[in-house]
Amino acid sequence: MNSYLINVKVKHTRFSPKRYSFGTKFFWFCIDLNELDEITRKFPLIGHNDFGIYVFKDSDHLKFGSASLMNNVKTYVSQFETKEITKVELITNLRFLGYVFNPVSFFKITFADSSTSAILQVGNTFNEIKPFYVHSKCMNKNGFSITETKNYYVSPFIQMDSVLKFCFSEKNKKINISVTSSVHDEVVLSAVASGRKEELSVINLLWMTIRYPFNTLKIITLIHWHALILFLKRIKYFKKTDDKNLQIGAQIWKI
Repeated sequence: MNSYLINVKVKHTRFSPKRYSFGTKFFWFCIDLNELDEITRKFPLIGHNDFGIYVFKDSDHLKFGSASLMNNVKTYVSQFETKEITKVELITNLRFLGYVFNPVSFFKITFADSSTSAILQVGNTFNEIKPFYVHSKCMNKNGFSITETKNYYVSPFIQMDSVLKFCFSEKNKKINISVTSSVHDEVVLSAVASGRKEELSVINLLWMTIRYPFNTLKIITLIHWHALILFLKRIKYFKKTDDKNLQIGAQIWKI
Protein backbone atom coordinates (compact mmCIF):
# COMPACT_ATOMS: atom_id res chain seq x y z
CA MET A 1 0.00 0.00 0.00
CA ASN A 2 1.29 3.47 -0.93
CA SER A 3 -0.71 5.31 1.75
CA TYR A 4 0.96 5.94 5.11
CA LEU A 5 0.96 8.05 8.28
CA ILE A 6 3.44 10.82 9.10
CA ASN A 7 4.60 11.61 12.63
CA VAL A 8 5.29 15.36 12.58
CA LYS A 9 7.11 17.99 14.62
CA VAL A 10 6.53 21.62 13.63
CA LYS A 11 8.03 24.90 14.81
CA HIS A 12 6.66 28.36 14.03
CA THR A 13 8.93 31.37 14.43
CA ARG A 14 7.99 35.02 14.00
CA PHE A 15 11.01 37.27 13.49
CA SER A 16 9.38 40.67 13.07
CA PRO A 17 8.20 43.06 14.42
CA LYS A 18 8.58 41.05 17.65
CA ARG A 19 10.18 37.64 17.98
CA TYR A 20 7.89 34.81 19.05
CA SER A 21 8.03 31.04 18.53
CA PHE A 22 6.25 27.85 19.50
CA GLY A 23 6.30 24.19 18.53
CA THR A 24 3.93 21.25 18.56
CA LYS A 25 3.55 17.65 17.40
CA PHE A 26 0.76 15.97 15.44
CA PHE A 27 0.29 13.46 12.64
CA TRP A 28 -0.79 13.57 9.01
CA PHE A 29 -2.25 11.02 6.68
CA CYS A 30 -0.79 10.51 3.22
CA ILE A 31 -3.62 9.05 1.14
CA ASP A 32 -3.15 7.60 -2.34
CA LEU A 33 -6.48 8.52 -3.95
CA ASN A 34 -6.40 5.29 -5.96
CA GLU A 35 -6.45 3.36 -2.66
CA LEU A 36 -9.47 4.97 -1.00
CA ASP A 37 -11.76 1.96 -1.49
CA GLU A 38 -9.06 -0.41 -0.21
CA ILE A 39 -8.41 1.81 2.82
CA THR A 40 -12.06 1.89 3.87
CA ARG A 41 -12.26 -1.91 3.52
CA LYS A 42 -9.14 -2.55 5.60
CA PHE A 43 -9.54 0.14 8.26
CA PRO A 44 -12.90 0.29 10.05
CA LEU A 45 -11.92 3.59 11.70
CA ILE A 46 -11.71 5.34 8.30
CA GLY A 47 -14.67 6.33 6.14
CA HIS A 48 -14.87 7.95 2.72
CA ASN A 49 -17.57 10.60 2.29
CA ASP A 50 -19.72 8.89 4.92
CA PHE A 51 -19.26 7.91 8.57
CA GLY A 52 -16.22 6.94 10.60
CA ILE A 53 -13.96 8.02 13.43
CA TYR A 54 -11.77 9.41 10.65
CA VAL A 55 -13.41 10.48 7.39
CA PHE A 56 -11.84 11.48 4.09
CA LYS A 57 -14.22 13.89 2.35
CA ASP A 58 -13.58 14.87 -1.26
CA SER A 59 -15.42 18.15 -0.63
CA ASP A 60 -12.82 19.24 1.95
CA HIS A 61 -10.40 19.91 -0.89
CA LEU A 62 -10.11 21.43 -4.37
CA LYS A 63 -13.37 22.74 -5.84
CA PHE A 64 -13.59 22.50 -9.62
CA GLY A 65 -17.13 21.32 -10.28
CA SER A 66 -16.93 17.59 -9.54
CA ALA A 67 -17.89 15.49 -6.51
CA SER A 68 -14.69 13.49 -7.14
CA LEU A 69 -11.45 14.93 -5.78
CA MET A 70 -9.45 13.04 -8.40
CA ASN A 71 -11.47 14.72 -11.15
CA ASN A 72 -11.01 18.12 -9.52
CA VAL A 73 -7.25 17.56 -9.33
CA LYS A 74 -7.19 16.68 -13.04
CA THR A 75 -9.23 19.77 -13.92
CA TYR A 76 -6.94 22.06 -11.95
CA VAL A 77 -3.72 20.53 -13.26
CA SER A 78 -4.99 20.75 -16.86
CA GLN A 79 -4.73 24.55 -16.56
CA PHE A 80 -0.95 24.12 -16.41
CA GLU A 81 -0.06 20.73 -17.95
CA THR A 82 -1.79 18.30 -20.31
CA LYS A 83 0.00 15.09 -19.31
CA GLU A 84 -1.98 12.09 -18.10
CA ILE A 85 -2.15 11.76 -14.30
CA THR A 86 -1.67 8.22 -12.99
CA LYS A 87 -1.35 8.79 -9.24
CA VAL A 88 -2.30 11.45 -6.69
CA GLU A 89 -1.12 11.26 -3.08
CA LEU A 90 -2.51 13.76 -0.57
CA ILE A 91 -0.79 14.72 2.69
CA THR A 92 -3.53 16.10 4.91
CA ASN A 93 -5.64 15.76 8.03
CA LEU A 94 -8.81 13.67 7.86
CA ARG A 95 -11.98 14.61 9.69
CA PHE A 96 -11.93 13.31 13.26
CA LEU A 97 -15.39 12.87 14.78
CA GLY A 98 -16.70 15.11 12.01
CA TYR A 99 -14.24 18.01 12.37
CA VAL A 100 -11.20 18.97 10.34
CA PHE A 101 -8.97 21.96 9.80
CA ASN A 102 -6.01 21.92 7.43
CA PRO A 103 -3.64 24.93 7.47
CA VAL A 104 -1.88 23.32 4.51
CA SER A 105 -2.22 20.11 2.49
CA PHE A 106 0.14 18.74 -0.15
CA PHE A 107 -0.86 16.89 -3.32
CA LYS A 108 1.92 14.81 -4.86
CA ILE A 109 1.12 14.08 -8.52
CA THR A 110 2.68 11.45 -10.77
CA PHE A 111 2.21 11.54 -14.54
CA ALA A 112 2.23 8.69 -17.05
CA ASP A 113 5.76 9.65 -18.15
CA SER A 114 6.93 9.29 -14.48
CA SER A 115 7.43 13.03 -14.07
CA THR A 116 5.88 14.66 -11.01
CA SER A 117 4.25 17.89 -9.90
CA ALA A 118 2.55 19.15 -6.75
CA ILE A 119 -0.30 21.27 -5.44
CA LEU A 120 -0.12 23.20 -2.19
CA GLN A 121 -3.56 23.82 -0.70
CA VAL A 122 -3.50 26.53 1.98
CA GLY A 123 -6.49 26.92 4.31
CA ASN A 124 -7.64 29.73 6.57
CA THR A 125 -10.14 30.05 9.41
CA PHE A 126 -12.72 31.70 7.14
CA ASN A 127 -13.56 28.40 5.40
CA GLU A 128 -11.39 29.24 2.41
CA ILE A 129 -8.72 27.28 0.59
CA LYS A 130 -6.29 28.46 -2.06
CA PRO A 131 -4.25 26.17 -4.31
CA PHE A 132 -0.73 26.92 -5.53
CA TYR A 133 0.60 24.79 -8.39
CA VAL A 134 4.15 23.44 -8.61
CA HIS A 135 4.89 22.70 -12.28
CA SER A 136 6.75 19.52 -13.19
CA LYS A 137 9.57 21.73 -14.47
CA CYS A 138 10.07 23.01 -10.90
CA MET A 139 10.43 19.56 -9.35
CA ASN A 140 13.78 18.04 -8.44
CA LYS A 141 14.81 14.56 -7.36
CA ASN A 142 13.57 14.92 -3.78
CA GLY A 143 10.92 17.64 -3.95
CA PHE A 144 10.65 21.31 -4.85
CA SER A 145 11.19 24.91 -3.80
CA ILE A 146 8.92 27.67 -5.14
CA THR A 147 8.15 31.30 -4.34
CA GLU A 148 4.68 32.82 -4.74
CA THR A 149 2.97 36.07 -3.82
CA LYS A 150 0.35 35.05 -1.26
CA ASN A 151 -2.60 37.29 -2.28
CA TYR A 152 -4.66 35.53 0.36
CA TYR A 153 -5.78 36.03 3.96
CA VAL A 154 -4.18 33.48 6.28
CA SER A 155 -2.81 35.15 9.39
CA PRO A 156 -4.29 38.42 10.69
CA PHE A 157 -0.75 39.43 11.59
CA ILE A 158 0.79 39.52 8.13
CA GLN A 159 -0.28 41.44 5.06
CA MET A 160 -2.03 39.81 2.11
CA ASP A 161 0.67 40.50 -0.48
CA SER A 162 3.53 38.93 1.45
CA VAL A 163 5.74 36.48 -0.44
CA LEU A 164 5.62 32.79 0.42
CA LYS A 165 8.49 30.39 -0.14
CA PHE A 166 7.54 26.71 -0.01
CA CYS A 167 10.22 24.01 0.29
CA PHE A 168 9.39 20.31 0.31
CA SER A 169 11.84 17.42 0.40
CA GLU A 170 11.23 13.70 0.77
CA LYS A 171 13.94 11.10 1.18
CA ASN A 172 13.45 7.54 2.34
CA LYS A 173 11.16 7.77 5.39
CA LYS A 174 11.76 11.44 6.14
CA ILE A 175 9.79 14.47 4.97
CA ASN A 176 10.92 18.06 5.55
CA ILE A 177 8.76 21.08 4.80
CA SER A 178 9.31 24.79 5.32
CA VAL A 179 7.13 27.79 4.56
CA THR A 180 8.52 31.30 4.98
CA SER A 181 6.67 34.61 4.64
CA SER A 182 8.57 37.70 3.57
CA VAL A 183 7.63 41.36 3.37
CA HIS A 184 9.89 43.68 1.35
CA ASP A 185 12.55 40.94 1.19
CA GLU A 186 12.57 40.50 4.98
CA VAL A 187 11.57 37.10 6.37
CA VAL A 188 8.97 37.78 9.06
CA LEU A 189 7.59 34.29 9.67
CA SER A 190 8.67 30.68 9.16
CA ALA A 191 7.07 27.31 9.76
CA VAL A 192 9.31 24.25 9.64
CA ALA A 193 7.94 20.71 9.81
CA SER A 194 9.89 17.47 9.95
CA GLY A 195 8.09 14.17 9.63
CA ARG A 196 8.77 10.46 9.65
CA LYS A 197 6.69 8.05 7.62
CA GLU A 198 4.91 5.27 9.48
CA GLU A 199 3.03 2.34 7.99
CA LEU A 200 -0.73 2.84 7.76
CA SER A 201 -1.87 -0.03 9.97
CA VAL A 202 -4.64 -0.50 12.51
CA ILE A 203 -2.10 -0.57 15.36
CA ASN A 204 -0.27 2.56 14.19
CA LEU A 205 -3.51 4.46 13.65
CA LEU A 206 -4.76 3.54 17.12
CA TRP A 207 -1.42 4.59 18.61
CA MET A 208 -1.47 7.95 16.78
CA THR A 209 -5.05 8.52 17.93
CA ILE A 210 -4.06 7.87 21.55
CA ARG A 211 -0.87 9.92 21.28
CA TYR A 212 -2.51 12.86 19.48
CA PRO A 213 -6.18 12.81 20.52
CA PHE A 214 -8.44 15.32 18.75
CA ASN A 215 -5.59 16.08 16.35
CA THR A 216 -7.43 18.63 14.19
CA LEU A 217 -9.19 20.30 17.12
CA LYS A 218 -5.78 20.78 18.72
CA ILE A 219 -4.54 22.56 15.59
CA ILE A 220 -7.38 25.10 15.44
CA THR A 221 -7.16 25.68 19.22
CA LEU A 222 -3.43 26.43 18.98
CA ILE A 223 -4.03 28.81 16.09
CA HIS A 224 -6.46 30.90 18.12
CA TRP A 225 -4.39 30.70 21.32
CA HIS A 226 -1.21 31.95 19.69
CA ALA A 227 -3.16 34.57 17.74
CA LEU A 228 -4.39 35.91 21.09
CA ILE A 229 -0.81 36.08 22.36
CA LEU A 230 0.28 38.04 19.27
CA PHE A 231 -2.71 40.36 19.66
CA LEU A 232 -1.72 41.03 23.29
CA LYS A 233 1.81 41.76 22.06
CA ARG A 234 0.22 44.47 19.90
CA ILE A 235 1.43 43.07 16.61
CA LYS A 236 -0.23 44.96 13.75
CA TYR A 237 -3.60 43.35 12.99
CA PHE A 238 -5.07 43.00 9.48
CA LYS A 239 -8.83 42.43 9.16
CA LYS A 240 -10.33 40.02 6.64
CA THR A 241 -12.17 42.97 5.11
CA ASP A 242 -8.90 44.86 4.52
CA ASP A 243 -7.31 44.92 1.05
CA LYS A 244 -9.97 42.78 -0.62
CA ASN A 245 -8.32 43.52 -3.97
CA LEU A 246 -5.25 41.58 -2.78
CA GLN A 247 -7.25 38.43 -1.97
CA ILE A 248 -7.27 36.42 -5.18
CA GLY A 249 -8.11 32.80 -6.04
CA ALA A 250 -9.62 31.52 -2.77
CA GLN A 251 -12.40 28.92 -2.73
CA ILE A 252 -15.05 28.21 -0.08
CA TRP A 253 -14.47 24.67 1.15
CA LYS A 254 -16.59 23.85 4.21
CA ILE A 255 -20.38 23.71 4.00
